[in-house]
Amino acid sequence: MFVMLTSTYPLDKATEVAKTYAKVSATPPPPFFKQIGSYGAADIECGIRGYTLFEFKDEKLAEALRELIKRLVPFGNIVGYRYKVEILMSAKEAMIMMGLTPP
Repeated sequence: MFVMLTSTYPLDKATEVAKTYAKVSATPPPPFFKQIGSYGAADIECGIRGYTLFEFKDEKLAEALRELIKRLVPFGNIVGYRYKVEILMSAKEAMIMMGLTPP
């Protein structure tokens, strides 16, 4: 199971976000909390847009979401910081859910 975190924040908050990220990252995540990658892009509407992809075993999803939200709480004090958490599925998983046979 994959989870994607999309975060946005104004350019003038980049240093504050980076400091908060460093503080949050100082505490190691649980072993099942696997971060695949983290990427960023400039966005004319909001300043910075970040994407982080996580992978978890299906049975760890609820626990992983609790851990992710716990790690996002400190960012709540940053004016203009917004995030969205999305649970993703592969095309194969989606086809199976629709009763189709994947190629």
